[in-house]
Amino acid sequence: MRLWQKIFLCTLLLTVCSVNLIIFLLLTNNYRQTIQQQKQVAFTQHISMINSIQNAINYEKLKISLLILDQEYVKNTVLEILSKNNNDAVSFWIYDQNQNQISSGDCPWSFQPLLQQAEQSDDYQTQLVRTDSKSHLLITSKVILNYETYYLSSAFDITNLEQSYQQQIRSTQWLSMLCSIFIAGVLMIFVQILLRPLQRINQGTKEIAQGNYQKRLSCKGSTEILELASNMNQMADSIQEKIDDLEQVAENRQQFIANLAHEMKTPLTSILGFADIIRIKKDLSEQERQEYAGIIVKETKRLSGLSGKLMELILVGQEKLQMQETELNQLLQEVVESFQPILQNHKIQIQQQLEGGRMQMEPELFRSMVYNILENAIKASPAGSTIWIFQNNLDNGEITISIKDQGMGISKEDLKKVTEPFYMVDKSRSRKAGGAGLGLALCEKIAQLHHGNIQIESQLGEGTTVTIHLERGKMN
Repeated sequence: MRLWQKIFLCTLLLTVCSVNLIIFLLLTNNYRQTIQQQKQVAFTQHISMINSIQNAINYEKLKISLLILDQEYVKNTVLEILSKNNNDAVSFWIYDQNQNQISSGDCPWSFQPLLQQAEQSDDYQTQLVRTDSKSHLLITSKVILNYETYYLSSAFDITNLEQSYQQQIRSTQWLSMLCSIFIAGVLMIFVQILLRPLQRINQGTKEIAQGNYQKRLSCKGSTEILELASNMNQMADSIQEKIDDLEQVAENRQQFIANLAHEMKTPLTSILGFADIIRIKKDLSEQERQEYAGIIVKETKRLSGLSGKLMELILVGQEKLQMQETELNQLLQEVVESFQPILQNHKIQIQQQLEGGRMQMEPELFRSMVYNILENAIKASPAGSTIWIFQNNLDNGEITISIKDQGMGISKEDLKKVTEPFYMVDKSRSRKAGGAGLGLALCEKIAQLHHGNIQIESQLGEGTTVTIHLERGKMN
């Protein structure tokens, strides 16, 4: 069963039951009030009949000047009065002190329960009886006549009241049915209007589930509908973002494999070609042999370096880091010293401004990160230039290590891709220097493992600045 059907049926059932209950309570209350009014009228007639009988007896006493009348005379007088007042709407019966009926004619009701109650109490005893689609109100009370106790019973026909009540019940049922049909139609319209935004959300959700991740739901309707549509749009955004990420990962992986194949193909071709020349050419001179062997060794070292960088890039972060408290100045000095032969050969100077301190790090990985950044700066710097290394402890809670060179710089387009594996700004120069384009990609991962990041600023012809940002909390 659909939601709108459940809402429709539940609301209709609740409304119809509530209306019927209210009408039933009103009719019942009205019926009780009418019965109570009829009882008052019946009591009045009953009392009036008692007064009439008592007045008649007293009149007879005065008429014949006797204090006590003969009982037979009393009975005849009472019967005469009752016969004059009996009709279809009301009937009277008189009983003696032994509860024996004095009046003539059969009584269709049994007054014995009321007579027994009246014997023990001076109050009026009443009873509502229904027989053969007729309804009567029975009243019995004591009456003192000629110093003797009698019982007067009366029966009042209230069939019209009962029939009117039953007619009202039947009319209410028909009215309830008509109202139910009307309410059902109104409810159907309102439910459809109120749930129309939900239907649009349902349709939009189906489209998203079928792969249309660009679909967004319109945010219209009540607060709950707005929240639902907003949450569904956020979910669609998250799905689209994840899909874009997966597509980017797949694309990067494909590019990575293509670049890897290309990078390995060049040295392998050189190694295979020169090795084949050495194997085939018989009149190879010693100079040529050394030259070819040198090329093979050079390309082999390049392959070895490439495989090492790849392994390091793949394995970094897969194992839990063994953090150690390390003197930052000492580590940076060790990295600089390892480049002294190259620096002297290229006549490059390094200027350092280090504030120092100790921090928790994985020394080998951290050293590899600084080494790669400094190596790139040396490769990019012309002879006679200067490289600056700055290490600052900032007040905003960061530690920065900046390496600045005076090289050829990097364009804005290339800056977006320099951290991608195998990407090289100047491919011919990088290969000549033995690079494979994996350094900055590896550095970025190492920085992330140390809760930091790398920022690269560069302009063509003005050099490049690579800054490592680390959390202040990681330093003592």
